[in-house]
Amino acid sequence: QGHISVNLLRVGGASGIVLVRWRIASSLSTLDTTSTQTDFGLQQGAVVMENGESQVPLTITITDDDIPEQDEVFYLVVWQVMGGDAVIDSDRRYARLSIAQNDDANGVIGFSSPRVFTEELIGHNPVALTLLRSRGAFGAVAVHWQLVNATAHGTDIGFGPDAEVSGTVLFSSLQTVQT
Repeated sequence: QGHISVNLLRVGGASGIVLVRWRIASSLSTLDTTSTQTDFGLQQGAVVMENGESQVPLTITITDDDIPEQDEVFYLVVWQVMGGDAVIDSDRRYARLSIAQNDDANGVIGFSSPRVFTEELIGHNPVALTLLRSRGAFGAVAVHWQLVNATAHGTDIGFGPDAEVSGTVLFSSLQTVQT
């Protein structure tokens, strides 16, 4: 969960109690429609400006949905005021706000299994390892890999003279499995 705090301002006087209704819109063309985005705790609400108050804080709860997304733009719209002598300034009735990309849009890469067993054979004995890309698959991704010598029961395990000891695995956009 996160929050965006915005101050609503009343200019030209601060007399009387004013109820200010607001809503979230997903684009400039939909300022008169409440958003259906699920990234917010509330899609609309109201705040009260007491007599003498010229600004009040408005806090919008942002839901961290763990869905990979690019930067998201939305609009906070004042759509109705009631009480006092308040009117909506048509030039300043909305604010453009952004939620920065905070998910793993390009994915998280890992092996399909933490252990792989193979038999020691003389000659060519390739081992195929599968990589998985989860939590996002936007864009192409290159994974660089390298083998390092290991030991089994204190004995050095070497790689044959023709063994590939490094390389690159490419994932295309939206691809989630690669061997």
